[in-house]
Amino acid sequence: MSNEEDGWAGPNQGWNMLNQLNAGVRAMMIDLYVWDNEKKEPESPWLCHGSCAFGSKRLSDALVELRDWLLANPREVVTLILENLVPGNEVIKTFEEAGLGPFLHAQVPGEAWPTLGSMIDDGRRLVVFTLDLQGGDAPWFMAQSDHAWENHFAAKRKEDMKCDRHKGDEDNPLFILNHFLSAPIGSPDLAQQVNFNPFLSERTLGCRNASGRQVNFLAVDFCDIGDVFTTVDALNAVPWHSRDDELRINHIQLLGTHNSYHIDPGEGALPQWKYTHAPLDEQLQFQMVRSIELDIYFRAEGGFSVHHIPFFDDRTTCESLDICLGLVKDWSDSHPWHVPLMILIEPKEILGKDLSDNGIDKVDAAIRAVLGDDRIITPDDVRGSHATLREALEADGWPTLAEARGKVMFLMLDNKENRTTYLEEHPNLEGRVMFARGGKDEPWSAILEYGNPERDEAEIIAAVQAGYLVRTHVGGPVQDAETAARRLEIALRSGAHVISTDFPVDPGDAYAVTLPDKAPANCNPVTTADMQPSCRSGDVE
Repeated sequence: MSNEEDGWAGPNQGWNMLNQLNAGVRAMMIDLYVWDNEKKEPESPWLCHGSCAFGSKRLSDALVELRDWLLANPREVVTLILENLVPGNEVIKTFEEAGLGPFLHAQVPGEAWPTLGSMIDDGRRLVVFTLDLQGGDAPWFMAQSDHAWENHFAAKRKEDMKCDRHKGDEDNPLFILNHFLSAPIGSPDLAQQVNFNPFLSERTLGCRNASGRQVNFLAVDFCDIGDVFTTVDALNAVPWHSRDDELRINHIQLLGTHNSYHIDPGEGALPQWKYTHAPLDEQLQFQMVRSIELDIYFRAEGGFSVHHIPFFDDRTTCESLDICLGLVKDWSDSHPWHVPLMILIEPKEILGKDLSDNGIDKVDAAIRAVLGDDRIITPDDVRGSHATLREALEADGWPTLAEARGKVMFLMLDNKENRTTYLEEHPNLEGRVMFARGGKDEPWSAILEYGNPERDEAEIIAAVQAGYLVRTHVGGPVQDAETAARRLEIALRSGAHVISTDFPVDPGDAYAVTLPDKAPANCNPVTTADMQPSCRSGDVE
């Protein structure tokens, strides 16, 4: 709970609790205090660390956020480990008043734990342990000492980090591995020392082997730093992607953003410009976005700027193509299991100067300079030994997720002069980085765009069934919530592969467009129809 985003002094995390959940954290250690100021309702539980003066949040507020997150993510199980300095029955009351009662799992000590699947099916997806019951009495309010054991947590140097038991009986079924430095408190610099592989993976595997017990909870400071998530994946050895040799790029459905760099230009702007996106890496990390769109302008001094309309709508979260792609690369480096990202590049004209004057070749070069050839899925990769892309897709289909995971593909959004220039001397996109939009039935065509899924549903379905990838649009500042919801339902069932929106999260006075279960990617209902109901979002990402 002690985090930089919420402004706590001496924090232990960079992200707040909600963003930690969105990033993949499924267990949290939180401290509960009675506020030492009578005006703060002395018996009311607060989240604090050391002293409430350093930062605080009402437990009731945090639990309401958790309840809403659990409702929005119906296939996730979360564990809370409390260091409790509050009367236990006050804590119990706060959980129940937050509406978490139906989610709480009660485990009888000594009995075998249920599988995660059965907990999900039963709806009991929240586990609560406490270091001190403080007189609290509820079946789900469980003493950690009855179920888990942990190593010591006061290491000041890497050399001091041990696997030996500190608290709890080693016969207990759950192992909590504390893996952080405190000198005297945690910090990003200390996390940099211990959160990266090979040290992190070697220590977790070493403690697992030394104890003969699986690490059930890996407790770290600043989970946004280092290789924490990939290490947990390796520990679990969970076959999340066991169907990677079966599922192909056209078997998935992604959420995308339109003009992904865009910032509301402010007073006097056209209504359709009234939206603001988070930085690209935050969209990827927290908003489950897997497709982004960048408008680029050739700069005489070299490179490409990224914005919408010069002078009138030019505010942006990343000012140049290399900066934007650098954010994507850094995120991809930290999440190598992601489904292939689709980046849409729209070349723009400015004051009569367009990209046809050698600019198109420079776009390819700029992309390669940041991402390198190994990370990009090019038209050549899809065409293989076939003469054209259409022949390749009809004969072999799109690459499998095993071949595409952790990579990026590019689509040029231009149907006119720039596309013509891009295809000159490259009639089948030989040697090119980007696919070209449109051109249905042309030998180079592979990706199509339909702007309105409600109007274009039949065409989208036909294109998807023919092996094309399809992008469509849902939701924005000039589209009401009812229309957006209706079009989202149609876009999903049509099998459109990329559903782009201006509102991946609710800006506060509108609505959000998300995939079912807020997944980063789902099985495509049209192209995986013969795999249903066994194909699930977890098979994709």
